[in-house]
Order: sequence, then C-alpha cells, then structure tokens
Amino acid sequence: RDFLEVFRSTFTEWEWNKISSKERFAGQVTLMEFYIRWSIKEAYTKALGEGMSLDFKTFETRIRGIDDDDQDLWTEILQSGKEKGLMVPGTVTLDINSTNQRVIDVDLFFLAIESNGADGNRYLGCATVCVTPSGSHGNDGVDNSPEINWTTLEDLVAWHTNQGT
Repeated sequence: RDFLEVFRSTFTEWEWNKISSKERFAGQVTLMEFYIRWSIKEAYTKALGEGMSLDFKTFETRIRGIDDDDQDLWTEILQSGKEKGLMVPGTVTLDINSTNQRVIDVDLFFLAIESNGADGNRYLGCATVCVTPSGSHGNDGVDNSPEINWTTLEDLVAWHTNQGT
C-alpha cells in the first residue's frame, strides 16, 4: 500500500478511487489495477510521442463498458487470452482541471504477458497500446487513423534477434 501512495499524485481523483476501490479484494488485485491504469496513461503519452514528459495528472483515462459496469479489467484481459488480446473503447479527458475539458475517443489494446514465474502465475502483466479508433477525423477532415499491423510477441523477438545478425 505504501508503494502505491507514492504514485497517488499522478492520477486523477476518479482514477485513484478506481485503483484503491480494488482493495476489497486481495492486495494483488489492487496492484494489478494500478499497473493497468499506469500502462494506459503511458500508452496514451507514447501514442502522442510525449512519453513521460506529459504530466499524467493533466488527463484522465476511462474504459467504456468496463469502468461503467465496474468490471474487473484484469479478469477481462486474462479471459481474452495471450494470443488474441483485448481491444476496448476508451476516452481520454484532457485539461481535467480546467473548464475547457476535451474528451477524445481512443481504442485501447491489452495483451496479457505470459510468465512461468516461480509463484505459479501464468500471467503477470500486460502490454497496452493506445490508438485512435478507425475513421477518426481531425479538424481538417482528414482520416488520422494509423495503419496497424499486429504481430505476435514471438515474431517480434525473432525480428529483433535477426536484426543483430
């Protein structure tokens, strides 16, 4: 719990309540909720090309359906399987502390990362990618959707391994 308190100031009040509300379950669930919420913020800032230079507290992320129904995101990710992954719609609210808030629709992709850990857990984490949904248009009317080519973790490792030869 003390570990998580260090990061409290990087989340909005709503996000922090989502993380801390998971305490009714085992502490592991609270930690997984924290990791997932952090990975969503990180994925969004990386999608912008900003990385960690963008203050995480200046925007709020939500997951449609899962947050609305108070479902457990980690369970949903695990049920999607490590090969398929889970794509869900979400929102990012910018300028969260101002009267000029702006809500952006995003798609969030989660892929459980398999581990053969000594503790017997099969999944210990997830990779998160944030993209604009298909057909999203900017103010200029141009389709800003990225072209996405999905690959497996094994293919990605193989590609990087072959680059060094």
